[in-house]
Amino acid sequence: MARYSQLCNLLPSEIVGVVISYASTGGVGNPPPALTPPTTAVGFISLPFNFLLDAVREGLLSIGLNPGGSSPSLAKYKFSKTVERSWTDLIDWNSTPRNYQLDLQPTQRVAMTQIETALLDSVVKAVLFASGARDFESLKLGFLWLGN
Repeated sequence: MARYSQLCNLLPSEIVGVVISYASTGGVGNPPPALTPPTTAVGFISLPFNFLLDAVREGLLSIGLNPGGSSPSLAKYKFSKTVERSWTDLIDWNSTPRNYQLDLQPTQRVAMTQIETALLDSVVKAVLFASGARDFESLKLGFLWLGN
């Protein structure tokens, strides 16, 4: 009974009333809209993997986060033998959308490649093929296939 009360308190009173009325009839007739599941999407779009990576990168950079994650090895890079710099030096913060600077030095390109590799690894392992039934397909966000 405690769970029932908890659920009733979480739902708007008009929905609780409609659901109780429907249940009291033994479920005869059409269910109220509150009990009707949303319709299934009929169409789908095909999204190339690079578009997904670009969207994730842009989203993370838009809030000031390193696209490669929070690993200390990605937070800084060796600019020279004696100088270490922050990953934030690699980004053109004035561009829209934010992205890597176009004129990166070779050591900066290595750092960018390491960040991009970590981003790719994270999207594949933690989003598309996550464990514990929390991946892209299990959450019914879409499905994956290999195309040309």
